[in-house]
Amino acid sequence: MKVFALTRAGVINVLRFKSQLKKVPLVGVFLIRVKWKLNYLRNIFYGLMGKYPVPRSWRDHKGEIPEGLTIPLVEDTKEFRAQRVNKLCKLSDESDFYDPRFKEIFFELVEKVGAIDRKPWEFIEGIKGLERLGFLNKDMTGLGIGAGIEKPIYYLAKYCKKIIATDLYSMNDPAWVHTANADMISNPSKYAPFSYPKDRLEMLDMAGQDLKFESDTFDFVFSFSSIEHFGRENILKTMAEIERVLKPGGVACITTEYIINETSNDEYFNAEDLKRYMLDSHKMRLIEEIDYSLSHQTASHTLKLTDKKTHPFELIFDSAGVIYLPLLLFFRKQK
Repeated sequence: MKVFALTRAGVINVLRFKSQLKKVPLVGVFLIRVKWKLNYLRNIFYGLMGKYPVPRSWRDHKGEIPEGLTIPLVEDTKEFRAQRVNKLCKLSDESDFYDPRFKEIFFELVEKVGAIDRKPWEFIEGIKGLERLGFLNKDMTGLGIGAGIEKPIYYLAKYCKKIIATDLYSMNDPAWVHTANADMISNPSKYAPFSYPKDRLEMLDMAGQDLKFESDTFDFVFSFSSIEHFGRENILKTMAEIERVLKPGGVACITTEYIINETSNDEYFNAEDLKRYMLDSHKMRLIEEIDYSLSHQTASHTLKLTDKKTHPFELIFDSAGVIYLPLLLFFRKQK
């Protein structure tokens, strides 16, 4: 069963329509806010009908588990879910969608009910971690790297003193038009999925490997599945820059794609690449050890990117034999 929801392209089209209503701006703002409120109410209704995170008809669906996985698989039990709730460094897993706080943020972000998707997982687990560590308050200033037009920049602006979001917006690359547009710098509210305090959000055209800020400037830095696209050498420079601009004691929340079988890829990280480029290339330290455990249920929903058939599980992927899924990391700069 496929649940109707506004896609990313649909969101952009709706918001572009808003920009065309400049002659009647109050009407345009009203229509957009009504649309998102209706989406919010619709998602709550779908949730009550048993369609969160996926319809009941899909709950027990299982496919084949890929061979050659290098991480432990465990049963999706209450104990497994409970021990993951407050983890800050971990692989993505479908079980996280059932955490009550995860669900609250899911609806606040107006995410798509009826699908288990990697992006909501990254956003919400990152937000949960920052919240748990005490960085979501009006005294904190955050920096987004490769931030695009994604929802966390608007969400964090609601709860923090200041959010500065950076990306290569001026490139206006057609391949990335759904994530980073040139007019984000002058008009970020055009792509806002919900209302937010506009004076707390600033957009800058800037590369992660060359941050134009003084050292020890930000309380926290966040980057959601962007850094793997920078190129290996630029990843090293970006991690060094993140460490430099963080205040002592500040944290970096980073998600990326992690390979869980014995293969390699030019962008995604296997165990060796992760250690070389992300873990040992700077003086920041992981807040806790990485939990590499994965549920059988999640592994059984591996989506082959060459398969034309779709299902509502898009958290773990098989790209020409490379099995990967999101990984959440929290680093702290030493005092």
